[in-house]
Amino acid sequence: MRSRFIKWAAGTLLAASLLLTGGSPYAWAEEAKPASAEAAVTITIDGKLQTYSQPAVIVGQTTMVPMRAIFQALGAKIEWDNDTRTVTAVKAYTKIKLAIGLSAAVVSGEPVVLEEAPLLVNDNTMVPVRFIGEALGATVTWDNATRTVKIATAPPISRPKPQKPLDVRAAAASPTAELPVEPQPSWKPVKAVKPPVDAPEAGAKEWRTFATSHYQVYYTEQEETVFAIAKHLDAIYLHASETLDHALSYKIPLALLNKEDYEKAVKLSWSEGEWNVKDRKMMIKLDEPSLDRLLITALHETVHAITLSADASKSKTYPFWFMEGAATYHELDAPFYAAMRDLKVYEALAANKLMTWDELAESSDKWENVELGYALSQSIYAFLAERYGEPAIASIFFTRGLFNDQLQLISNQTVKELERQWIADLKRKTAANKSYPGIYYGKDWKYVGELLQGRFHGFGRYYENGKLVYEGDFKDGEVEGQGTLYYESGARYVGSLRGGKPDGQGTAYDEHGNVRFSGEFRDNTYIQ
Repeated sequence: MRSRFIKWAAGTLLAASLLLTGGSPYAWAEEAKPASAEAAVTITIDGKLQTYSQPAVIVGQTTMVPMRAIFQALGAKIEWDNDTRTVTAVKAYTKIKLAIGLSAAVVSGEPVVLEEAPLLVNDNTMVPVRFIGEALGATVTWDNATRTVKIATAPPISRPKPQKPLDVRAAAASPTAELPVEPQPSWKPVKAVKPPVDAPEAGAKEWRTFATSHYQVYYTEQEETVFAIAKHLDAIYLHASETLDHALSYKIPLALLNKEDYEKAVKLSWSEGEWNVKDRKMMIKLDEPSLDRLLITALHETVHAITLSADASKSKTYPFWFMEGAATYHELDAPFYAAMRDLKVYEALAANKLMTWDELAESSDKWENVELGYALSQSIYAFLAERYGEPAIASIFFTRGLFNDQLQLISNQTVKELERQWIADLKRKTAANKSYPGIYYGKDWKYVGELLQGRFHGFGRYYENGKLVYEGDFKDGEVEGQGTLYYESGARYVGSLRGGKPDGQGTAYDEHGNVRFSGEFRDNTYIQ
C-alpha cells in the first residue's frame, strides 16, 4: 500500500510540475473518449439553463462540459497552448492551469488532483464541471431527480464603505460607547461540563459558561469584567465578519482566564490573547485594566478565528506576518482606531532596523523583538490593503492557492518587489510629514488625537485611569502649545504650556471655577 501511494504521489507531482513549467508529459497518440455516456445531463448557472454545441457527458462519476463555454460563462479569461494542449484560465485572484489527459491541475500555484482528466470529445475539450465551478468560487450541487448540475456563482467580494474617520475633537472618552451591546439579562451562566482549556489547574476549578449569538463564553472568576466584555462581543464579531465578507458556522469558544492560568495554558508571558487553530478555541488574558484593550484583543483574535478557519486556509501555510498583519490591521478599525504600533515602525525605519519579510515569516516566538514584529506586520498588511484593496488581500485567506502565487496574481509583483515598495512607501510617508488621527492605549492611560509618525502631534486628549488630564496641543510627543490641564482636585489651567507645564500666558482656576491667577507663567510658576 505504501509503495503504491508513493508511485501515485510521484506521478501527480510530476504532472503538476509539468503544468507549472509548460512541458509536455508525453507524445499525444489519439483523442481520449468518455468511458461511459448516460442519459442527458442539464447544466444551470444561477438558475439559467446552459446550452452547449457538445452536450455534457458523464465519465465515471464526473460530469464533463466544454472547456471554453464553462470558463466564459463563469467570467474567466482563457488562453490555449496548442503545443502542450494546456489551458490557463484567470478570474480575479484565481489562476487555473490544466491539460488534456492529465489528472493533475494547478490552482493559483497549488497542485490539485482531478477525479477525471480533461479529454477530447468530437474536437471539444471537456473539463470536470464541479472542479471548475468550485475553483472559481461557485457552489456546485447535483440534482439526481432531474440529472441537473446546479452552479451558484459567488457574489463578488464587496468593498466595504470607507469607515468614518476618527474626529479627535468629538471622540468619546471610551470607544466602547459607540459599540452596540447585548442585553445582559439574556445570559444565564451554567456550570460547564468540561474545562475549555488544558491548563494544569483548569480541571480543579468550577467553570461557568453562557452563550452570546456568536460566542460560547467560559470563565471561573471576575464575572463583572466577563459580562462587560461579553456585552460587546457580538458587535465585534459582526464587524469582523462583514468586513472580511466571511462568516463562521459555529459559535466561537472563548475562555477568559486570569493571568496565571492564561500563561500556564499559552506559555507566552507577553501574549494577551490566542486563537488555537487546531482546537478552534480562543483565550484572552484578564490582565488589562482597560476594557478597551480587552475588546481590541477580542477583535484581534476574532479576525484570526474567521480568516484561519476557512476551508482554503486549512490547506496552506501563510507567513506569520500575513496572519498577524490581518489581525493587527483591523485594530485600526472604528471605533478603536488603535494606532499605538506606528511609533515602533517609524523608529525602526529611522534606525535602519526594519526586520525583513523573510524574518517576519517565522513564528512570533522566534522574533528578536516581538513588539516590533507585530508593528511591522500591521504596517505591511496596511500597505498592501491601501494599494490593492483590503477585500483583495483578505481574499487570499478564502481562496485556494499558494500564498506567494496569490499575492503575485493580485499585485503583479514578486514578494521581494513588494517588500522594496513597502519600505519606499514608509520613507515617502516620513518625508510627507503629514499628521493623522489615532488612539494610543496604555496600561492605565489613553491618548486620542493627531499623530505624526507615531508621535502625539497636533490636537489631542490625554486620559489617566479614565479621567481627562489634558486636552490641547502636542508637539513631537510632548505637551506644547495651547491647552487645558485638569487637576485631580477639580482645578484647571487654561493657556500656554511647554513640557507638560504651564509656561507663557494662561489662567489658573480653582475647583469652583474661580480665577486664582491670570498672566505670565514660567515652568509651572505664576510670575505676574
